[in-house]
Amino acid sequence: YKAARRHAVNPRVVAAVIAAESDFQPRAKSRAGACGLMQLLPETARRFGLSRKRDLFNPAKNIEAGVRYLRWLTERFGDDLSRVLAAYNAGEGAVDRFGGVPPFSETLGYVRRIYGTLGLSSLVSAIVPPTPEPVFPAAAVAAPLAAGLAETGH
Repeated sequence: YKAARRHAVNPRVVAAVIAAESDFQPRAKSRAGACGLMQLLPETARRFGLSRKRDLFNPAKNIEAGVRYLRWLTERFGDDLSRVLAAYNAGEGAVDRFGGVPPFSETLGYVRRIYGTLGLSSLVSAIVPPTPEPVFPAAAVAAPLAAGLAETGH
């Protein structure tokens, strides 16, 4: 709360990001190497003030760096919450390349989830395009594949 106030970031947004990123688990670590409550990559953490890798798991320091990153994104994307959240999830370069929320299923779901947590779900359809349907639905691919394996004795 203090870090959010200090950097003029809405504390409810910070809490929603923490919930989506780590489910409030300070020792969380992703397959991509993002760490701590706000799931910061080591490079991002360094950009926003964390010089030691072990500090990624210190809740206060992780939140401070994550909030500084959110503030920076807010300044860069002009208070556009959907772009700020998309950039936090997919990187600011992806938001620049697509001119808004990138059409990645993970990022679209992430923005929707946080809007929902904030009680803004009714606004999300006007801001975020619908999640794209998979080209090959998993069930349509899995059934013939399984049948083919069964025929070959695998």
